[in-house]
Formats: sequence, structure tokens, C-alpha cells
Amino acid sequence: SGVCDSNVCVVASCVDGVKNAQETGLDCGGPACAPCGTGVTCSIDQDCLNSVCEGTPTTCSAPTCSDLTKNGAETDEDCGGPSCPACSAGATCGGPSDCQSGVCGGGTCQAPGCSDGVKNGTESDLDCGGSCSPCPDGGSCGGPLDCVSGACATGTCGVWSGRSARESHEFMRAGALAPWSDGGFLMTGHTASTNLNLGGGVMAAPAGWDGFVARFSRTGQLLWGKRLGSPAEDRSLAVATSPSTGRVAVVGEYVGATTLGGFAAPSFGGGLEGFVTLLDSTGAFLWTSAFGSSGDDDLRGVAFTSGGDVIVVGRRGPGNGDAFVARLDGASGATVWQRTFAGNGPDWAQGVAVSPAGDVVITGTFGAVADDTIDFGTITLTSTGEREGFIAKLSGATGATIWASLHANPFQSEGMAVTVLPGGDVIYAGTERSPGSVAGGPTHVLSGSGEYDLVLSRLSGASGAPVWSWARGGTAYEIPHGIGIDSQGRIVVAGGMSGPANFGTGPLAWAGSWDTFVVMANPADGAVLSAVSYGGSSDDYAHGLALSPLGNVFVAGWWLHQAANPLDFGDGPQPKAGTGFGVVWASLGSTP
Repeated sequence: SGVCDSNVCVVASCVDGVKNAQETGLDCGGPACAPCGTGVTCSIDQDCLNSVCEGTPTTCSAPTCSDLTKNGAETDEDCGGPSCPACSAGATCGGPSDCQSGVCGGGTCQAPGCSDGVKNGTESDLDCGGSCSPCPDGGSCGGPLDCVSGACATGTCGVWSGRSARESHEFMRAGALAPWSDGGFLMTGHTASTNLNLGGGVMAAPAGWDGFVARFSRTGQLLWGKRLGSPAEDRSLAVATSPSTGRVAVVGEYVGATTLGGFAAPSFGGGLEGFVTLLDSTGAFLWTSAFGSSGDDDLRGVAFTSGGDVIVVGRRGPGNGDAFVARLDGASGATVWQRTFAGNGPDWAQGVAVSPAGDVVITGTFGAVADDTIDFGTITLTSTGEREGFIAKLSGATGATIWASLHANPFQSEGMAVTVLPGGDVIYAGTERSPGSVAGGPTHVLSGSGEYDLVLSRLSGASGAPVWSWARGGTAYEIPHGIGIDSQGRIVVAGGMSGPANFGTGPLAWAGSWDTFVVMANPADGAVLSAVSYGGSSDDYAHGLALSPLGNVFVAGWWLHQAANPLDFGDGPQPKAGTGFGVVWASLGSTP
């Protein structure tokens, strides 16, 4: 052993200060002694404290982050600890810094998640962007798809807007936008231009008014655009898309016998006729159905049932016209049922929505003088003013009236738009010229002293009874044209205002003539959460609203550019390209 104690040879040990027995270094290595430190001779990895025996001659090496061994301060093989790279999911960890994801749970590194409170994986910001949901305005981004708004400028999510490339009397009406399931949107309108350009090149058509429909991605790229191509006059007034089939329905009005989307549309002997045209998800025309009489007819609103049937609303002649609603078979366009609600004054329906249970909710306006009526079959409403708004719920299966409610007003009110909450209650948007009430609720206290104020109400889906209602505005007109429920459950209303207004969050800027407004409200109590306005010195009027399932707010409308005060949605002034009215559209993010 090389050890003599008191003239007696002693058996080798691991503490005798001599390299003996099977030790590879002084009192270390071999099968019996502790492993050796760095630089000491070794035979195999197990002889070394760091489990790495290498070189010529072989010695114990210092731990590294590439020696295929868990050693030093590593928490797992060649990763973790203060010196080595972070570990991948599934490796052992002692804290968040040991893991690539920044998440250590139960001593194990976790895979990146979209709700773990850490910016990791492909995310461009905390728990958003990349493979996660898009980021809201102000979030970091690497490209437009990282953003709810579809706009990424200098690494930050913002807004974007677009316009027709050559303004020449291009218009929209209420219902001009609809959301697409991938986060984009559909837009419809009508133009007197023979060379309409929405960003993808000229869409030629005969002279005269002609309807168009276009699909855009959520970044604003035109995916396809179609004109109805009628040799006579036709105007597209509203659009909807079916989440279940991806099909697109466009409704509007036309004059005389013609073709729409390549399908015959006859004359019924009156002035205007109503039409609905169906397209597939690629923009191919599938069928056209027409409605008419010896008077004026039009279709002003459209919605899909969950199974892909089409619900249309509008006005049917003859005479002053009556409110009209019909259900059409989605495959063929054949009428499943139709209802006409007659009164002794001009009556029309223009807003429509389908409830989660499949019933149909409509809104519109009736009457011309006090005591005019509108007959819903089992219920008759009587006006108190010159004309008044109505809201009605019908059976989706048969069209039978379930309930009907009045927007009473001693002067004038109009029913403009409706949507339905997930639980079935109805959200109604209208306008009124003096203090009124909806569905028998309390009389509104007007916030302004103008021509018409915005009215927003929640009604029971079961009975039509009021839950809450308010009227707010300013010194002139505040007219809603689009309504919906966003991905966070908030009510969103968009329209036009012709003077300064206050919807409850403070005065909004008004640049002149008509400006666009967007209001967000809490469905529980109607409290206004935000209100914004956009506009230039001339007409800038929102006629369409689409709420993306990804959380984005799209608006669209017509505008008349004035060089002294151009329209700006926050991404810079829109340049002028023509001499007439044009169409403009914008992505406003998740909270305008």
C-alpha cells in the first residue's frame, strides 16, 4: 500500500495520502474512493467528480455545456443553471430561468403556452402573436398577422385603412360589411363608375349604377371582387356570410328586367324590384331570387340561419309599401316562408338577425302620422308620432310572430339595426327626434338638443320587455347603421353624426358635415365603454360594421375628400384620387 504505521504495513485507504490500490489519483478515483477533481488522472468517467474523463493522457475535465453529461450547476444534461443554455420542455429545472419557455412547473420545464404569463415560443408579445391569438393595438409584432387589426408598423400593432382607387360616385348603405370566419370581411355597395378599383385592379361594368361585393383579408388585401354586371340599374344594400357554408348573400334593388350575377331578374311591373344573390366562398355566383310588385320594392337587410338558409328583409309594394321578411332555401333560393306586415303608411324593415335558437329578429319603421298602425298578425302596433320604429321576433321555422315592440316617440323614431346576445336577448339600435321609449320602458332623457339622437336598448328575447334603454347624442343627427357583439361580448355600434356629440364618455371631435362614430357598450347595463369619431371636413359616413372573430372592428362607408381636412383613421390621411364620392374601409383594432 506504500503506508507503514508504527513499523506495520497498513492496508490502503482513501485517506492515507498515497495513491495506491485502484485509485487513479491521490486518494480518489477507482471503485472505492470518491471521484477526482479537475486535472487529476482518470481511467473512466466515473473516476471524475464531473463525470468526464478525456484527453491523452486521460484526466478529469472541467464541466462544460456540451459534454453530454449533467454536471456542474446544470439542472439537466448540458442545460440549466447559471452557465448553460436554458432547457427544453420536459427537462428538470430549478426555476423559470432554467427553461427556454421561462416556465418551470413541478421541477419540469413546460412547453410555451398562450396563457402562461410569459412571452415565449413564437409570440411577438406577452401571450399573443405568432401561434397565439393576435395582439391588440400597441402590442409588439413582427408582421401584420401578429395583430388583431392586421396592421404592424415599426414593430407595433396599429390601424389601417383603404379606399377605392378612383372615386366616382361610389356609395354604401347600412349593412354594407360582414365578418369572415378567418378574421377578414366582406363589403358591398354600388357605384356609377365603369372602372371601379378596390385595390386589385379595375372591375369593369356597364354604365349606370351597379352593385359590387368584395372579400378582404384581415390585413386589407383584396381576395376577390365581383360586380353584379346588370345592364340596368342595380344597387347592393347589404351583405352577410354563412359561417356554416362560407356562402355570401347580397341584397338590394334593381330597375326593370335584367340579369344579376348572370341570372335573370324579371320586372314585376313596378319601379324598383328587390333581389338577393348568393355567391360561394370564392365569389362564384350561385343563384339570384327577385321580389317585386306593381309598386316599389327593395331588400335592405340579410342574415343566414345556422343551416345556411337566407333571411331577407325590406319593403314590398304596392302603394306606400309594407315591411317584408322572407326565408329562402340556401341551396336553391326558393321561398320557405314570407311575411308582409301591412300598415296605413309607408312601412319597411331594414335590420335583421338570427337568434341562437334559430328565431328571426327584425327592426324597421312604420307610419307617417299619429295613430298609424302596423299589423304583425297577432299583434298590432299603433304609432304615437309621425313615424316610429319597431322590433319584432318571429319563429325561424314558420315566420309566425312571437312578439313585437314599439319604439314610441311623440315626433319621430326609426328602427335601424338589431343583433342578438348569446343568451337570446335582443340589442336594438335606433334613432329618435324627441324623448321616447322602447318597448314600454322609461322615457329617455336626451343628452343633446339636436335632430336625432342614437338610441340603444336591450330587450328580453323571450318577451320583448325592456331591460335597459338610453338615448344620447348632440346638436344634430346621430344615425346608427351597424351593430354587433364583439369577441369580448361588448356591444359595438357604428354610424354617422352631423354635428358634435357626446355618447357618455365626453365630447367627440367633429370635423364638419358628416363624420363616422363608433360606440362600445356593456350589454349588462348599457354603460358606454368607449366612443370615438373619425372624419374630414366633408362627408365621411360609416354605413357598415363587421366584428372579426379574432377581435377586430372593421368599418366602411362613403366619403367626399376635402384636401384641407382629409379623412384619417390614425394611419395617415387618405389621398384624393377622384372628383366624386368614394368608398373607404378601415381596421380599427380591438378597442377603438
